[in-house]
Amino acid sequence: ELMGDMPAEAFDVNQARLLKDRLSRCPQYFALLPQFKGKTLMQVIASGGTYKTITAVTVNNRLRKLSAFMNWCKSNGYIADNPLVGLKVMTGSAKEARLSFEQHDLSTLLNLDALKAQASKHPWRYWLPLLGRFTGARLEELCQLHVTDFVTLQGIHCVRIDDGHDSQKLKNSSSRRTLPIHPALIQLGLLDYVDSQRTQNSDRLFPELEPVRGKLGHAPSKWFSRYRTKMGITNPKKTFHSFRHTLIDDLRDAGVQDSLIKRIVGHEDSAVTFGVYGSRIPLK
Repeated sequence: ELMGDMPAEAFDVNQARLLKDRLSRCPQYFALLPQFKGKTLMQVIASGGTYKTITAVTVNNRLRKLSAFMNWCKSNGYIADNPLVGLKVMTGSAKEARLSFEQHDLSTLLNLDALKAQASKHPWRYWLPLLGRFTGARLEELCQLHVTDFVTLQGIHCVRIDDGHDSQKLKNSSSRRTLPIHPALIQLGLLDYVDSQRTQNSDRLFPELEPVRGKLGHAPSKWFSRYRTKMGITNPKKTFHSFRHTLIDDLRDAGVQDSLIKRIVGHEDSAVTFGVYGSRIPLK
C-alpha cells in the first residue's frame, strides 16, 4: 500500500528512507475512521491533512519486522545488503510515553474504597484497574472479556484472552493466551461478579460498555485519566497502560524467565517486552 510491489533487490536505501517517512505519516485507526472511507492509504498521506499518526513505536516495529525479512533475503542470496539496518524513528518510544507505577501510585489508585465510590453505577470502574494490575492485559483486552472466558483448568481458575466472539479482537496472534487468576482477585470477589453476570444472562463481563470507533475501551480510558488526576497522579506518562509496564517490571525483578513473561503479556518476542516495556530503574 505504501511502496507498491517490487523485487527485493529494488528496495534500496532510498526506498527504505521513503518507507520510513510514509510510515511516520500513517493515520491511526485508518480502517475505522469515517473520514478515510473510500480513500487509499497513500491518498490520505499525500493529502497533507491533519490527523493523529501512528506512534514512533509502531513505525519502529514495522521497520524491525521488515528488516528481519530483509536479513532472510540477504542470507538466502536475494540481496547483497539489508537497506534497513540501523533505520528507525529515534523519538517518541513507548518507554518515553508511558511509565510504570510506583508503589505509592498503586496504593492510591487501587484504594478499594475509592474504587467502590467510583463504581457505584459502573462496576467496570472497580474491576478494570484491579484486572489491569494483576494481569497486565491491555485495556481493550479486558473490556471485551466474556463470562465464558473465565474457565477452570487443572483446578486453577483462569481467564482467557481470546477473540472467539464477534466483539473481540486481538492485537496479534501472540496476544491469545490463558492466564491464572491471581488469588487477590478471587478474594475480592471477581468470580462472584462473573457468576452474577452469568445469572443475568449477560454474555460480556461489562455489558454496559459501548464501542466508540470500534473500541470498547474508549470510555474506560477517558474515565481512568480523570480518576488518576483526581487521585493526585498527574504525570501524563502514567496511564492505564502503565499497569502493563508495572507487571513486566515486577516479573523481571522477581527473576521470572523472559520467555514466560513474553507469554504472560502476549508479546511476539522479548525484544518488544524488554526493549519497549518496563521503565523501572534497576537498583543494582
